[in-house]
Amino acid sequence: MLDLIEIGRVHKPHGHRGALRITIETEGDILSQESSFLFLEIMGSRVPYKVQSYKESEPGSYIIKLKYIDTPESAADYANSPVFVERERIGGMVSDHYYPVLTGYKIIGTDNTFTGTIVDIMEYPQQIMAKVSVSGHKSECLIPLVEPWIVHIDHDKRELTMDLPPGLV
Repeated sequence: MLDLIEIGRVHKPHGHRGALRITIETEGDILSQESSFLFLEIMGSRVPYKVQSYKESEPGSYIIKLKYIDTPESAADYANSPVFVERERIGGMVSDHYYPVLTGYKIIGTDNTFTGTIVDIMEYPQQIMAKVSVSGHKSECLIPLVEPWIVHIDHDKRELTMDLPPGLV
């Protein structure tokens, strides 16, 4: 089974040849890689499509032509579909540029004493922080998203296991 990560979303068709307007919530040019495939979610399944061409229309927004999607009508079927790529194309566990996809994920401490849900990702000059709604409380806290603390990310379950220092939360 492929290990896929969500990187963006299809917005709407573009033009008369079945191109799609998509937003990619990452930095770096993952579309330029040879044999580039994007996976679109169709009725609960993630289906691969070969990227035939693309152009950046504005930062983070692309007009993309995928093989076998050739009409505005067929392109319209993919509006609002999430866009995925194979994790190996991104490399590493998660880089700073991919943290926005973690919004909505549940954080679990390795000792199982803390659970919460990421409600927002906040960028500070020296740190990426997760704004977390603490389970069982009406409070929120900020947790630094630093690689050494991230033990495991399960994208299927939308869970982030972290080794949090004592007293942080």
